[in-house]
Amino acid sequence: MLAGVMSACLSVSAFAADITINGQGEKFEAYQLLSLTTSLKTGDHGHEGDTHDASCYNYSYTVNEKYREALKTVTGEVDDAGIISHIGEMSADSVRAFADSMYAQVKSLGADETASGKTFSGADQGYYLIVESQNSADPDSVSLVMLDTAGQENVTVSTKEGVPTLEKKIVDAGSDVDAADYAIGDTVSFKLTGTMPDNIDGYKTYMYIFHDSLSRGLSLKADSIKVTVDGVAASDYFVKTEGLDEGCSFEIVFNDIKASRSITKDAKVIVTYDAELTAAADIGNPGNPNTARLEFSNDPYTEGDTSTTPDDKVAAFTFEVTVNKTDRDNNPLAGANFKLQIEEDGEFVDYKENALADGQTKFTFTGLDAGKYKLVETKVPDGYNRADDVEFEIAAAMDENSDDPKLTNLVVKQGDKILSEGDDALFTISIDAGTATTSVVNHTGIRLPSTGGMGTYAIYGGGGALIAGGIILTIMKKKEENS
Repeated sequence: MLAGVMSACLSVSAFAADITINGQGEKFEAYQLLSLTTSLKTGDHGHEGDTHDASCYNYSYTVNEKYREALKTVTGEVDDAGIISHIGEMSADSVRAFADSMYAQVKSLGADETASGKTFSGADQGYYLIVESQNSADPDSVSLVMLDTAGQENVTVSTKEGVPTLEKKIVDAGSDVDAADYAIGDTVSFKLTGTMPDNIDGYKTYMYIFHDSLSRGLSLKADSIKVTVDGVAASDYFVKTEGLDEGCSFEIVFNDIKASRSITKDAKVIVTYDAELTAAADIGNPGNPNTARLEFSNDPYTEGDTSTTPDDKVAAFTFEVTVNKTDRDNNPLAGANFKLQIEEDGEFVDYKENALADGQTKFTFTGLDAGKYKLVETKVPDGYNRADDVEFEIAAAMDENSDDPKLTNLVVKQGDKILSEGDDALFTISIDAGTATTSVVNHTGIRLPSTGGMGTYAIYGGGGALIAGGIILTIMKKKEENS
């Protein structure tokens, strides 16, 4: 029996084997390095009837002549017995290096078995090098497996997938999240974290490229980009901004991340950068998304072949307040101006002003962050009294941990009181649109008396009435005296 090489338990004698691959890949090739024959041992096997296990059989391995010279080169042995003995004494750690070296030697010779799928049916018994020759959908990488069929009729072997991962986050108030809210002009901080594949040691060179896509409402601050590998600042990369894939905004490119450092499977690459939320930002859902993916080498034996991770998405949200100017009968009322103040350190300070053109009665404050605000009327329509200031707070909820983050709630409140709910709500909310709408009412005042005005006419009228009454009384008195 081939000592130490994936020895089988509870095997049965068989002339052929069905080999099933458990793992990714669309096509596999098998190179039969050693052939195997088995026979049932004579004598008492300690089992009743026809029940046998691996200890009941004789195993004989022979070198496949097609691969003899390659096996001599890799093992350093000069004859078949030495080759078989060398393979039998390999440790688990050295099997991987053996597989890498053998594939480099035999891939030009052509495989003995090809499976367009995940099963080799009716394969001869033996010791195989199995190669993933056609990747499945990304992310995937070439995988090698050493397998001893060991007389089994049905064998399942698992591939060792060697692919890195990518995670993208917004860094908001010290937390890594998938969504946060901002005002136009604010800086949004992003963080990309890339890992290494488990089989990084099998690569002589390793291409490692971050592809980042900013939405139209986000403008990259190129001088903010920082890259570290295992916590140490990196300099062996470049930022690519031209000749990009469709939809890509910039790339962080390591042509060979192994060239200037020792990389282990536990290494992490972290990219941080800032972007400004601009006036082109979209309000409400779907927000202002930012996606990233990682492109990486996927074949230790062929330089230049790459796969990519799935896109990872984050989103920055911003909001809008719309104010309708009306009289007390809810009729549109022109001639007003307003400013919006924002609370900073417990005090309201001027933030935005919106002067309406003649005849306009609706105005909008766009690109607001969640927070506390005060709406102040700065110009009052003629014939009306100034409206009271309106203090309010925008509060929002969104998916902070999601593959596709969305704005999930939006309310306007004042302290603990919700101003955007109920029959007497002062604000109307549209979550998807990201808007809060309210009406500000001006009331007209009463007329006050003044000299030369209607008040004087009232005095004159009252005096005339008194005089007329006196005349009438005098005439009536004289008539009584004469009678």
